[in-house]
Amino acid sequence: MTSNFRRGKSFDPLLIVLIVAIFASVFTSVITLAVAGVIPSDKNSISETAKGGSVLEPDETAKSRNVGVSPSESSTPISLPQNWKDEPIVQARKKVAAAVVNIDTVTRSSGNNNFNNFFFGFMPMPQTPQETTGKGSGFVISKDGYVLTNEHVVSGADEVTVSLADGRKYQATVVGKDKVNDLAVLKIPGENLPVVELGDSSTLEPGQWVLAIGNPYGLKDTVTAGIISGLGRSLDGEGGFIQTDAAINPGNSGGPLVDLNGRVIGINTAIIQSAQGIGFAVPINTAKEVLDIMITKGYVPRSWLGVTLAELNKDLAAQLNVMPGRGVVVYEIYANSPAQKAGLEAGDIILTIDGKEINTPSEAQGAIRAKEPGERCRFELLRNGKRSTIQIQLTEMPDSLE
Repeated sequence: MTSNFRRGKSFDPLLIVLIVAIFASVFTSVITLAVAGVIPSDKNSISETAKGGSVLEPDETAKSRNVGVSPSESSTPISLPQNWKDEPIVQARKKVAAAVVNIDTVTRSSGNNNFNNFFFGFMPMPQTPQETTGKGSGFVISKDGYVLTNEHVVSGADEVTVSLADGRKYQATVVGKDKVNDLAVLKIPGENLPVVELGDSSTLEPGQWVLAIGNPYGLKDTVTAGIISGLGRSLDGEGGFIQTDAAINPGNSGGPLVDLNGRVIGINTAIIQSAQGIGFAVPINTAKEVLDIMITKGYVPRSWLGVTLAELNKDLAAQLNVMPGRGVVVYEIYANSPAQKAGLEAGDIILTIDGKEINTPSEAQGAIRAKEPGERCRFELLRNGKRSTIQIQLTEMPDSLE
């Protein structure tokens, strides 16, 4: 039977499948490359490295979606300085280093010949002179040659030599000392010397970065970095020290503690031998207060009560049968001191000085040192459970205490 429907040309089914597969493969590849950001959105997105035959940078759209980008690429890049000489620590050290000095001391003694004394008794025998050497650091504070350091660096020294960073050496004279604050001023016969800039230690904050610069173990121009760990620390009853974890080693004493602006904010003075990462410095403002008087008088007159004080902790309070926390205990009284002459006794509890409440030994010391030698202070005491008031006239602190 003849059909009215006209059949068209027939196509091979295998050919159709092949064409569809090729088209799907190509389309999928294009989409994948575009999403992954390998195909640049425009010719300008090719990096300079890629122009030389290397990598292509990811498309900005892909970056913003974190698609096809590794975690290190998608996070904020670490910004490293183009020039390490621009580092704040490097710049701070450069600003100060030329004015930091090395201090060598020689202390001479007659020396005792114990062997001869033992075998020859009273017979006078020649004694061999002995020399003890020491090392420390310091820094120049004036162009005409004044140098600031620690008192213990030059204490008892017969000879003091100051070496500058540029190699020049001078015999130094000790012109003034402040034993209480462990400070000393030296004078060298130099002119137009490099000097440090003195900062303001009252603005310091724990956590602030600092540098300790000096000559530990004779290693000149040594720089260590750390932070301010604490402020107002007490050492041997003296308060107000800066605590830092910047490494301070023997020979660093007297060197500057510097902020990142290159300003001296402290004088490195002590370490705790049994602990690492704990060093102390005298605040520069403390030195500023006594610099002029050290230079003009040679020493700093201090008012003196003549006692050793202890904090009233729980154990001590229990022994004295008092409540802990308020007042300080008179632990020891020096002979012929104002305290002894006024009738102060060991075990007395000082509650107030001139009406100001006292709860720590450093508070008591501060109140006493605020007075001039010869002035009177009014002490409120607790003795055997009874309160009393006593007036004591302070004297000038002697050079040595026995």
